[in-house]
Amino acid sequence: MRNRTFPAIIIMVALLFCTAQASLATELHNLTPEQSVKALAETPGLIILDIRTPAEFNSGHIKGAENIDFYGSNFQARIDSLDKTTPYFIYCRSGRRSGITVEYMQQAGFATIMELTHGINGWKKANQPLIQ
Repeated sequence: MRNRTFPAIIIMVALLFCTAQASLATELHNLTPEQSVKALAETPGLIILDIRTPAEFNSGHIKGAENIDFYGSNFQARIDSLDKTTPYFIYCRSGRRSGITVEYMQQAGFATIMELTHGINGWKKANQPLIQ
């Protein structure tokens, strides 16, 4: 029994180490609307992901945003298909969906993730522009 347990423990420790390394490798920024405006202007290659529903997206979104519906049946597959070395700016309505998405992307090993604090609600409150 002891001989079988030891390799299993080694494998579990190795898996935990790899998972920890992936999440440690992510550069994560929680940005206010004001900080976001600067990051959007100054980050080369940044891709903006609006993870609200298409109806929410069509009611007003940040210029240049790509819509990936958090509730869509292909959401995880679409996130998994993204280039992990590209920097991403993510937002939703209030921050709940983007928080879940950021956590998933960290575990998946994405290099740079920026999240808009308080989502599009915070963006509007700060009187930042929207595209309709």
